[in-house]
Amino acid sequence: KVRQAVMYSIDREAVAKVVGFGIDPATYYWWKDGQPGYDPSLPKYSHDPGKAKQLMAEAGMSEGPEVTYVSVNRPQDVTMSEVIQAQLLQAINVRVKIDKLEQVAWQNATRSGNWDQTQTRVSITAPDPSIFATWMYSGNAYQYSNKEVDRLYDKARATYDAKEQAETYKELQKVLFEDAGLSPIFFWLRNDVTNKQVKGWLPQPWHWNLRYVWLDQ
Repeated sequence: KVRQAVMYSIDREAVAKVVGFGIDPATYYWWKDGQPGYDPSLPKYSHDPGKAKQLMAEAGMSEGPEVTYVSVNRPQDVTMSEVIQAQLLQAINVRVKIDKLEQVAWQNATRSGNWDQTQTRVSITAPDPSIFATWMYSGNAYQYSNKEVDRLYDKARATYDAKEQAETYKELQKVLFEDAGLSPIFFWLRNDVTNKQVKGWLPQPWHWNLRYVWLDQ
């Protein structure tokens, strides 16, 4: 219930506006439109401070705990952690202590499990939702583990039936919602700008591929 309260306390639209400069859209689902299993009618954590307070009271934690939030010490990451810090304090009196770490130190900290909250960037490099298994399947770097999530991922990835796969991914998203261990906040859009002399450039979801790029001079 405490994790669910945290989810209801986060104003994703506000985070996206501040951190994404009003360009990047807020999201309430891991799945994106067009991916197997995407369904906007599935339950989501909208911004509901009243519901958050109710859940904290039911959990016997109306006073609000103090938690540690580890963040990479980059401007946008720090800004995001500070926005969420303010939202949790205002909504449910959770006092967030932010540890700003360099990239390697942050990776070591998340792998150690010695933290309460963190954030990361997820790159959607393929339309297949199994890409999310890197963050959701047991054994990931962020210590998240749910046997039912593992089972549903295995089931979805073992079938060639598109309808069955989509339904399995919908069921998986419902489990993620109830567990409230992970939550998307907003889509960090990538914008590529090139000179008109650059030819052969193709947008890439992650690393740049310059193999077919040439200059028309």
